[in-house]
Amino acid sequence: MARSLTNNIHIDAPLSEVFACVSDPSNFNQLMPDVTFSDVSLTREGVGTTYRFETRVAGLPIRGRGEYTEFTPDHHILDDTTVASEGSFDWTFEAEGEGARVTITHLPGRYWGLPIIGRLLAAKYEQMDRQVLARLKSVLEGQRLS
Repeated sequence: MARSLTNNIHIDAPLSEVFACVSDPSNFNQLMPDVTFSDVSLTREGVGTTYRFETRVAGLPIRGRGEYTEFTPDHHILDDTTVASEGSFDWTFEAEGEGARVTITHLPGRYWGLPIIGRLLAAKYEQMDRQVLARLKSVLEGQRLS
């Protein structure tokens, strides 16, 4: 099985604001401009929040659905996707000084077990996760997105 990928960043914003941003998939359109998120359905308890996403990889359309299957306010979200290449996104949030430390662990989908595909996807998602965290930091710290 392919290894998981973990990236984290410190954000100078209150933990509750950081968590609120990630807990609403509508905000992902700002964080991942190459992906379109739609049909967001929020639940009061967080678990069961769903959304649809669409993007292109190597010119091929990729469409899927995400669902929050674990949700602990201001601490943890497990976001499972229906696309075999995607896998799951395990978000953790910790207070750090006046701000928050956000960690994404990308848990491999089933296609990651195929050596060549696994290497390609690992490289793609390593870069994507770092960009998402950097954009999250920019949005929450009031910086201009490029």
